[in-house]
Amino acid sequence: MDMYINFGFAGMPGDCMQAWAYEKISDFIAEFCNHAQNFNCKKYGFSGQEIQCNLFSGDLFCTEEICTLAKDNHWNMNVITSAYAEDSEKFATDFLTALDVKPQNLSYVSLTAEYVVNKSDAVFILWDGVKSLQEGVLWTVLQLCKQHQIPYYLINTAKPEEVSFSADAYYVPYSLERVQEYVAQLYDYEEVSEENTLIPLSGLWLKLYNRFMQKYKLKVRNIPYVEDRLLDEDYFPQGHPNAENHKMLTTYFNYYDQKATEAAVMYRASIYFRSILPFLTTIFIAIGFYAETVLGFLVGKPALFGMNVWTMIAGIGFLIHALLNLYSSQTARNPGVQRLRKDFVEARFIAEHLRIAIHGEVHGISVDSIRMNHSAIEKHVYAKLHHILRQQKPADYVQTKEEMKQAMLDFNTLIADQLVYHENTIRRYELITKRLRKLAATLSGIGVTIVILRGILQFIIPFAAMGGNLSAEWHGIKVDSFMKSFANMLALVLPAWASYFSTKLNMNSYAWQQNNSQKMKNGFLAIQAKMEDVSIRKNPSYQLMNDIANDICSLTAQDYIGWYQHTDAQGFTRL
Repeated sequence: MDMYINFGFAGMPGDCMQAWAYEKISDFIAEFCNHAQNFNCKKYGFSGQEIQCNLFSGDLFCTEEICTLAKDNHWNMNVITSAYAEDSEKFATDFLTALDVKPQNLSYVSLTAEYVVNKSDAVFILWDGVKSLQEGVLWTVLQLCKQHQIPYYLINTAKPEEVSFSADAYYVPYSLERVQEYVAQLYDYEEVSEENTLIPLSGLWLKLYNRFMQKYKLKVRNIPYVEDRLLDEDYFPQGHPNAENHKMLTTYFNYYDQKATEAAVMYRASIYFRSILPFLTTIFIAIGFYAETVLGFLVGKPALFGMNVWTMIAGIGFLIHALLNLYSSQTARNPGVQRLRKDFVEARFIAEHLRIAIHGEVHGISVDSIRMNHSAIEKHVYAKLHHILRQQKPADYVQTKEEMKQAMLDFNTLIADQLVYHENTIRRYELITKRLRKLAATLSGIGVTIVILRGILQFIIPFAAMGGNLSAEWHGIKVDSFMKSFANMLALVLPAWASYFSTKLNMNSYAWQQNNSQKMKNGFLAIQAKMEDVSIRKNPSYQLMNDIANDICSLTAQDYIGWYQHTDAQGFTRL
């Protein structure tokens, strides 16, 4: 991918920019790009081609000098204006985004500023040093930069030495180190090649997991998925101005969606296999301890190569028990297994964010990864999203009422599709949870009863032997020895069998997945209700649709954080 850098501008319309200020801004941009050039290589996921710059500004705070700056450096100039503006042609701009908000509207200033900030990697705020900074459009832009953690260059156009560079404070003297630190935060994520590490017995994991899940597949009410046309790579005809951006985003979406699905299946299969290992080891250690006595008493002592067959089987039981422990220990350290959880959670978050970005991009609604910057989400995940979303090329958008009505229909389709998915998930895992809990409770009761009876039996055998012939032998094994071994075997295996269902339920987090999907369903229903209210009032607007898009982004971030924290202590662990 090529590297694109977006710069926002907020100036003082009507004021002439002094020559030194013009040069200083050019130097700052060149300096920013020079730092970014250190990451413009395949190691970090970029092509190495010349960095492309895009400039964004609003008609309320755009100056002629900014447009000239873009023209002189062959950068794309993007102006955000009103669809109702009469003088939108006054700017020498390459691209125009016309929001469906009248300039007289009180929210127009903040909405325009937010659009610029959302699109920017850094913002230049040009202040004349005379007018109060803590009011008007410049203050609005500065506050939005602080809110979204986008660094801004605050330049006093009357005093060259007064330059601030900060993302979280009102005034921090400019320093080269701070710029380098921020640029590294944006791009310092290496695209490490993911080698296919061999995972022993992974095919068996999948077979066992799929066999288990197949039992519940047909018991879920079948609700057909809503066909979301926007996710089609060829949604726009060839040659359409938005076709290139849309194809790029959908290609990435399909890649991460498939990666998330494959990683999720393998991750869940690994957890499922790990959850049944304790029961398997119990079975084989029971064979090791009791096969010779129990089977020898019942069947006799068949020989093979002059050796007792049951003794050989007991040895095999102990050997398999040891191998299972060794397998668990080695697999827990396998890089491929360790990567499953990370790939599953991160790829799903990126795919879902791109799903929202695709629905917004079609209508010119700005959905940016930085807009949803959250401290609980790892920086490299945002870096991946930033790399992808910054590849969008500027385009013209006009936010008419008809366009926003179509945007509402498209977002309704997205929500309907997600509701179907989570409804099916809830029903499926509810059924699995109920079944496993019932089996665990039933067998647990039987297991406890067996353990108690075993204790009683161990107590009465010495007394029974005094009045009965429990020392008699059958196939060379005493009756009391058989009774003790058989009782001990049941007392070991049956509770383990009951624990087997509880372990499957807990380690695979079926109840948690059910509850998590319920939370997501409730979140989508709340957003859907908001959209229904907008539909009834017949007033869809860019601002409302932008809020809805960001509400869905917030819900997606919450889902990611929930999964990441819940699975943090999970994985293929040692026995």
